[in-house]
Amino acid sequence: MQTIGLTRKRASALDRFRSLLQKRKINRGQKLPSERDLCSQMEISRGLLRTLLDDLETVGAVRRVSAHRRILIDPSCTGSVATLPDTENPKDVSALEGVIAMLGERGMRQGFDVEHENAGTAAADWDVEQHANLHAIESGYHALGVQWQRLNNDGGRWLLAQRPAGLVALRNVAPDVLRQAVKIGIPTVAFSELNLALGVPCVASDHCGGMKALTQHAIDHGANKILRLWAVSGSLDNRRPWLGQRDRGYLQACQENKIQPLPAIRVPHNLINEPADQQLHRNARTIAGYMLEHVRDHGKMDVILATNDAAAFEVAEACKLLDIKPGEDVAIYGYDNFYDLHPYSQHSTFKPVMTVDKSNSLIGRTLIDVLLGQPTDSSHVTCQDKTNHLVKPALIDPANSTAQ
Repeated sequence: MQTIGLTRKRASALDRFRSLLQKRKINRGQKLPSERDLCSQMEISRGLLRTLLDDLETVGAVRRVSAHRRILIDPSCTGSVATLPDTENPKDVSALEGVIAMLGERGMRQGFDVEHENAGTAAADWDVEQHANLHAIESGYHALGVQWQRLNNDGGRWLLAQRPAGLVALRNVAPDVLRQAVKIGIPTVAFSELNLALGVPCVASDHCGGMKALTQHAIDHGANKILRLWAVSGSLDNRRPWLGQRDRGYLQACQENKIQPLPAIRVPHNLINEPADQQLHRNARTIAGYMLEHVRDHGKMDVILATNDAAAFEVAEACKLLDIKPGEDVAIYGYDNFYDLHPYSQHSTFKPVMTVDKSNSLIGRTLIDVLLGQPTDSSHVTCQDKTNHLVKPALIDPANSTAQ
């Protein structure tokens, strides 16, 4: 173990530093005050403070994350005994001490050249993972990305045996391993928009709140007939919990404003590897058939709420096939806020009237906060049943790219 060689002045400064941490309730992973503030509050010179901070960095109690920023690693180790392990005696620590493992299905960004439903998922996974990685490092940990599908059962058991500081699961990855991690005391959290009963804390975007806000925007702008058009892959009988949450948000807005809800259209999509322009028009023709049946039974609609921004492009093309002018005869709303990045944008000038940003960066940060027991952003994160944390999405106006 490394130790701090304390002189009387440095010992006194260390005592004052400890008192300051307790007084200001600075916890693990939180930012330390500036050097100027520390000198003022501790009543010591800048030179003595820097010597003390250098000592604390040496023993692992403080970590520098930028030229002018330090974070506290372990308040209980700010004395003369260090927290750095003895590398000559590795049996004292686990192989992954101080490491947060990120379990995901992708190890790199795959872009958006995929079927429309998966495009938003790929973008969300990337953003969430990157911001979780950054916040883990800011909080004094290392972040290790693990491509879960490449690990077998033995690999999972090995990972748990190394006792990482925590596990973050992106989406519904390896639920059995997560439950076992909780059982043996490894902090665990999941990014799951499925809200399955994983037995671990979950962080997800608030789909109910996002769709309610989107529907309310349409109502506030004079819409009375608002259609949900859910374009989904696979069997239409495969109920997606996140889509059910959006249905609930839509119905809540309609009920509160005494608007008659319209039945949702569920459109099947097949996964076909083809150029984006061909996929756009193929899906548009499929959607047009379902829309024609709806118009015959219920008349024209004022607003169409699409599954995501890619589906909004397809709905716009479908409207043209039915001689319905997007933006004039009907307003089309998207979701996920990736309309300008999707390959469809290279073949169409369409933009949704409104879309929703699921706040993926905040989801990533919240995953780490929940994992470490740190305070979350209470103005944007709500907790349900003490385990499920919902992050508030933001309405985006593509006309000026501002959040509302």
